Amino acid sequence: MMHKLNLIPAEFLNERGKKRQRFFYAFIAFLTAVLLLLVFTRIYGEVCKLRNELEEVDRQLNFYRSAVGPGRDLERLYSDLQERRRITSNLATHKSTWSSYIQEIMKSSPEKILLLSIDIGDGGSGVIRGTSPDNLSVARMIENLRRIDGFVGVKLGFIKLETEKGLFTFEIYFQVQGNDAIEN
Repeated sequence: MMHKLNLIPAEFLNERGKKRQRFFYAFIAFLTAVLLLLVFTRIYGEVCKLRNELEEVDRQLNFYRSAVGPGRDLERLYSDLQERRRITSNLATHKSTWSSYIQEIMKSSPEKILLLSIDIGDGGSGVIRGTSPDNLSVARMIENLRRIDGFVGVKLGFIKLETEKGLFTFEIYFQVQGNDAIEN
């Protein structure tokens, strides 16, 4: 039987429709498989995260169970528990820690600068010591440090040229704002 409009055999039209339908079903199956894979990956990640948290809680419980034996200092244990809670609550409220500040310092240093030390004092003060082939890199680093949130009082301590090495040695002083949340 021929199609009336364009004289194409009806079998050809039916076969072409079946191919489109098979392709559509294959596409839907593929899309479903990808979505299921994404969902299961997300669920697996959450389960692993929860398992790690449970293991950490179990480890802490075992520590405190072993510490609460006869003759143990419960006052020391209680103050240790309070300190741990304070640290975790500071981390949970996204307050700053020295490790995040050190990471920001490392990011802000230009490529030419070699950091020798980062000394951290009490009260949120710190000193950065390093060397640089030119003094412009030191100035750029000071400007970068001033742009970091939480850094105040960034100033150059000294810079001197070591003629035998051809390098500038420098010290930069800084103060961290909100140091009550900082953990040493």
